[in-house]
Amino acid sequence: MTHRLEELLQALERIDTQIMVLLQQRCTLSRKVHAIKERQEGSTAIPDRGPEILSRLTRSNPGPLSDQMVVSLFSHILSCTEGGRDSEQN
Repeated sequence: MTHRLEELLQALERIDTQIMVLLQQRCTLSRKVHAIKERQEGSTAIPDRGPEILSRLTRSNPGPLSDQMVVSLFSHILSCTEGGRDSEQN
């Protein structure tokens, strides 16, 4: 393996780690929102913010990911980090 290739692969590993940390942070914040909503309103049923979030993300998408890829990735992220989900689910 060339030195340059090894550097690029290590950079990808660092980014993957950063993504994991951010996803964990998103999940934690989502759970806090869920808990607050439940205490304040007695219910966590809030309007689905997914379309609003996806629209904002596609509007600010600089590429190289296509808007379709952004929607696909973030739809999955949103469904996996919803506040009421059990963290033990895989």
